[in-house]
Amino acid sequence: MKVTQVLPHLLFNADAVIHVVGDMTPTSEERYTVSIDTLKQNCVLRQVGDVVQISEELTCHESSQLKRYDQVLAVNGHVVTGMEDLPEELRSGKPGSCSAICQAVWPSLSAFWQPTALLLRSPHGYRIRIPPAEQGHIYFNRFISMVKVALMEEASAQEVIYANDPQVKVEILRGGSRLRRATHEGMDALAVELQNFTHELEKKTFLPLPSEIARCHHIGMHQSAALPAPNTDYDLVSHLMQIFMEELAIGVSLPLWRAVRENRLEECRKLLQEQADPNLSDGKGVTGLHIAAEARSVEVVKLLLAKGALSTERDHRGRTAAHCIPLRTDHITTELIEIFLTNAASLPLRDKAGVSVFERFYLWSLSAVNGEPYEPLCSALRGLAGKYLAGKLPELWLLGSQALGSNCPKSLSVTSQQRRLNIAGKMRTVHVLIPSPSQIHREPLLYLGFCHLLPWSLQEPAMRLLAVEQGCEVFCVGCEAVIPDLLREEADEEHTGEAFYNDLFHVIDALPLTHQFHVIDSTFGLGLPLLWKLMDRLSGVLAINPSWIFSTSGPAAQQLDRAEQLTQVARQRDVRQMSHMLYDFSIAPSLAKAFFSEPGDAVGVAELMDNAMHQQYQSALANASSSFWKMGVMHSWTLRNLTQVLNALPPWHPPRPVYVVLACGSHAPLGAVQNAAYNLQELMTGSMQVYLPHCSWLWHIEGIKPVEEVNELLGFVREDGTATASLTSMLVRKRRDLEAGKVSPRKQKTVCFSADLESIEPSGKLNRVFSA
Repeated sequence: MKVTQVLPHLLFNADAVIHVVGDMTPTSEERYTVSIDTLKQNCVLRQVGDVVQISEELTCHESSQLKRYDQVLAVNGHVVTGMEDLPEELRSGKPGSCSAICQAVWPSLSAFWQPTALLLRSPHGYRIRIPPAEQGHIYFNRFISMVKVALMEEASAQEVIYANDPQVKVEILRGGSRLRRATHEGMDALAVELQNFTHELEKKTFLPLPSEIARCHHIGMHQSAALPAPNTDYDLVSHLMQIFMEELAIGVSLPLWRAVRENRLEECRKLLQEQADPNLSDGKGVTGLHIAAEARSVEVVKLLLAKGALSTERDHRGRTAAHCIPLRTDHITTELIEIFLTNAASLPLRDKAGVSVFERFYLWSLSAVNGEPYEPLCSALRGLAGKYLAGKLPELWLLGSQALGSNCPKSLSVTSQQRRLNIAGKMRTVHVLIPSPSQIHREPLLYLGFCHLLPWSLQEPAMRLLAVEQGCEVFCVGCEAVIPDLLREEADEEHTGEAFYNDLFHVIDALPLTHQFHVIDSTFGLGLPLLWKLMDRLSGVLAINPSWIFSTSGPAAQQLDRAEQLTQVARQRDVRQMSHMLYDFSIAPSLAKAFFSEPGDAVGVAELMDNAMHQQYQSALANASSSFWKMGVMHSWTLRNLTQVLNALPPWHPPRPVYVVLACGSHAPLGAVQNAAYNLQELMTGSMQVYLPHCSWLWHIEGIKPVEEVNELLGFVREDGTATASLTSMLVRKRRDLEAGKVSPRKQKTVCFSADLESIEPSGKLNRVFSA
């Protein structure tokens, strides 16, 4: 009963719910006979349904025949189906009248009148003979899962509810769809649906409980247990479902979600007055406050907080609502940050990327206006920096692209070659990084680096380091190896991008790679469709910062504006303007400035470092190839079409296990990178998400830490013979360390088969719960 009471909360907060349907293997029947005196002296009986069983052994001897859960079939040949069928001496614990007379008159012959009991060995207890579809408990479990489905987007629900019987999953998804549709139609429609579910419950059969425990007799103690009979499961489940109706825990709270999403303030106010739960979370732990913060709905955020919404509630990515605020330089962002500054409980909380709310706000504010502080917000946050940032920042000399060479001089020994390939009558250039022969001990890597923002010269230092650390050649397919013109928005919608990916496949097919190889994809998502074409040859994938994909409502106006701005900058080859945008894609300059909590740095180290980074970036852009600038023009194509291309791909079912790790920067100000990686997990079955600390988008030039992190992840993905559980264990350990603010440990070869079931978060909540 206690389990049933907490079941809704348990399932609502679980990452996934698995419904298992199956029959238990029948056991052979073993019958034996004992005397009534033996029963009286050695056990306690109770009734479960139409069975009387041993509920407790009073004396535990290995030689004793009596075992817990064994069933009493008959006494002296009379069938026993209930406690009332037992002889008086068993029910009362005292000798029966006939037995007492016999013992008094013929004591020497009393053994002939000693009644006996026939028992059935039943080590697994009461055997459930009701089909699963007709059981009330199972119906209630599925009903809660339907509510969970109704709380989610339809596409997401497919990856949260599982069943070994496909029909069960269909039933749950359809029921959830009915509830979701009813919430959109209004309270009356929802009340009708909930009433239908209640009527359906009345047709179900509940398993018998030992509710007759009050009539259980402690044999040999000559007294009955005076215990109150508990309620039946049917009463309890009916009550819980009635709560859903009468208290409108679902009927009001689900419409609240829709009202929050659509920023309907007055409807939110009305639903909250009707006792809608402001902290109700969906299957991913997202609350209404998360939704309102991400939608930048200032008044709705204020209302929810005033009505009891908790700013400390986290979703399954560890994010509080404040982590979800898209950071833009306008008054809305300022108002939202000020609101959460007054709710200071959430400021030190870290998400699974290891970033606290305060760190996210402060580092962004330092360089938000073309590299300058966003005032007056930055000044307000600077006063709190000493309290919330102590010991949380990397060393200054580890930041920026120049840190790669100074901290890793051995990478300078790597030879860089350019290989020219004639593909479809056009010459392509592939960069090959080759360590010294003594350093090569593994098969080559394929690196996809045709990204919109970094020319090859800025990617090369990081890739040199990886070539040395991984001990292999790295074949780097950049902008010079592709034909950007094959990406056209005016192409046939059904086959958009097909020519580009077919051409790219032929380029890779011409490279001297082993039959099976590993891939690093750092194309901001543009290279992802190629992985489906290479599926037969892949051993593992490390995809970094998948960028603007998989927005459920399509690209936002702000995203489209930024994409168009980047497209125009690339079309005009405006080096200066693109350099100003560096702050949107790199956190390193802000980290440097964060070392100085007081304005007016006398030494000017942060400013010198900032200038050096921009000079290096501008120099690289000035010498970038024409293919780089042509690829930059396709930024709008990526935003508008990439999700469509990925959704049209067949299911991700490689012929052999392929490790897929989706890594994303921890400090992307709009959160789009993390959201894209999180949603991409649903498309690439078995993939795992991890974060690159102190990195926004451009991990190659952020400093030594993100590159070391990429190297560590790549090492685990490529580890020969390592079980999937080992990789999962590493990611779980890394996430736990990030949340605790610890430095990630060095790579260790570990196998941990319970890694997926992470136990307790700092909040004390179960992180993953699977209900069978």
